[in-house]
Amino acid sequence: MRNESVGLVDLRRNLSALLETTRLQPLMVHRYGTPWAYVVSDAQWRQHRVQLEFDPSGHPLARLQQLQRELLPLAEGSGLSPAACARALILQAIYGFDDIGDLREHLCFDRLLHWFVDGGGAGAEPWQVPELRQAIAAFMDDTPAMAALFRLLGREDVVAIAVACGGQRRETGAVFKAMTAP
Repeated sequence: MRNESVGLVDLRRNLSALLETTRLQPLMVHRYGTPWAYVVSDAQWRQHRVQLEFDPSGHPLARLQQLQRELLPLAEGSGLSPAACARALILQAIYGFDDIGDLREHLCFDRLLHWFVDGGGAGAEPWQVPELRQAIAAFMDDTPAMAALFRLLGREDVVAIAVACGGQRRETGAVFKAMTAP
């Protein structure tokens, strides 16, 4: 038996067969035509519990995000705000991603990096490469903002955080040029 949604009566009649299907996907139990409960396997529960307990506050990137906000106050907002672009460039400087596509891939699959760039917000959908490239290029055209970003990246405490995150000290100018190359 394979159902994604089942009524309470069917649940009572076919409990063992329905519970077997939860190994593959959650089972929604509805009552009077509206969702009432979900049944998930233990493996799925553990996986989702880990996701729900995600707390990056102890990671060095949390301190780096705080420093960025204090020393380089930029407009926050939904989408690719100037602050999000600055944080994306900070990741580029730390990890030296090959290009925008590589950065985007990391933002899609690394929850911590996405959290960092998103600003700890509600978890916006990962941005597409063209809009990411355009927003970062616009930010890089802002000379005062880029000068402030270079000053931030040159601070010893920021370098120490970058090393603690597994990054290396790099020549940031060359790294940033790779970001906007087509």
